[in-house]
Amino acid sequence: RLVDHQLILVIEDDGRPFDPREGQVLNPHLEHTEDPEDIEVGGLGLMLVLDMVDVMKYDRVGDKNRIEVRILFADREEPVETGESEVNSD
Repeated sequence: RLVDHQLILVIEDDGRPFDPREGQVLNPHLEHTEDPEDIEVGGLGLMLVLDMVDVMKYDRVGDKNRIEVRILFADREEPVETGESEVNSD
């Protein structure tokens, strides 16, 4: 949904508990010439998501993971805000 110049995405799943804000992220300064076959599995997708969003929140609701990400429509040089683990239900 769009609210106040930001895109808000809420993703829920019933997988094992996983707070992506605490996940291991690969080194963001990987060399572009590095062979993809030599890069360790895990963490690259999380690095990409954290680079694209402005806010990421996580909460475990019952037996579900709930992640809220916000992408602001403004130029920002600030790092991703991870916020509290509680996600407000708007």
